Amino acid sequence: MSRPRTARSLLALGLAALMLGGAVACNGGDEEDAPGVDKVTFVTTFGTFGREAAAYVAGAKGFFAEAGIEVEIQPGRAGDYNMQLIRSQSAEFASVDYAGAVMRAANGEADDAVMVAALNHKALLAMMARPDGPIKTARDLEGKTLGVPTGGVAGSLFPGYAELAGIDISKVTVKEMGPELLIPTLEAGRVDVIGQFVVGAPAVAAAIGAQPVILPYSEYVTDLYGNALITRRDLLEADPDLVRRFTEALLKGLRYAVDHPEESAEILRAKVDTTVPAVAAAELRLLGPYVDPSGDLGRFNASLVARGVATLRALGLLGESVLPETFIDFSVMGEVR
Repeated sequence: MSRPRTARSLLALGLAALMLGGAVACNGGDEEDAPGVDKVTFVTTFGTFGREAAAYVAGAKGFFAEAGIEVEIQPGRAGDYNMQLIRSQSAEFASVDYAGAVMRAANGEADDAVMVAALNHKALLAMMARPDGPIKTARDLEGKTLGVPTGGVAGSLFPGYAELAGIDISKVTVKEMGPELLIPTLEAGRVDVIGQFVVGAPAVAAAIGAQPVILPYSEYVTDLYGNALITRRDLLEADPDLVRRFTEALLKGLRYAVDHPEESAEILRAKVDTTVPAVAAAELRLLGPYVDPSGDLGRFNASLVARGVATLRALGLLGESVLPETFIDFSVMGEVR
């Protein structure tokens, strides 16, 4: 029996359409409103870059259709924005940076959302600078300007990174901006360095004409996952089978995307006409090592989660009451074997 789409806020949808420039439906077929099909909305982590191809691939290859799901894909705009869409019931699923989601849980900003799958078993967050500029190491950040996406983890985690790297944070100017402005602002020289994902280097290189200097957050802030899949707690409680089917189909799309980067880049271009296939494929090749090859893709390791919580707590970014079960449900994918 077909399950009606969960109620959404019309205002939130209107704002999302205005800000995101449209959405893409990926149902694996030509029919709409097919009987027996669940309809959901998924929000990417950050735009429609090559590294975000998994959901588009899952749609094009029929993985969502096989799971009995029709998916509308909306480009995300960093963690706070994505979380707002989940909390307002404007989306059923979203990808967010793991560290940012943990910190939101600590602040009570994610009580109605929960992580159900690890999309990357290593942290992706980094800073990138022009190779002809003054920044070569973390200590070079003092006296410089860092551009970060509004509401994104690059800004919220930076104080912890700075502490561990021995940087005087008072000497770094942090500017928040829309995620679409980060690379153009670096290219124009209006900031010295920007927050990015490691796998975003090809897009940055294409814009500035050279391979950027990359400063991974993981060099200092360890034991953190990369991106994670979140859903609403009420949806997980009401329809755990839907959450499981969506999660498994998305992970199949992710695995296929990194195993077939060129084909997946073309799939993305068919859905997002601004895609440059060579750049998208390069991002997917870089993403490959961050997609767990051990057979545990999607599963959280409770020990690693506990170590990451301890790291964030030691940096003063989490309270003592924040436990893994506060923000992760291990039942959908199970724990690492």
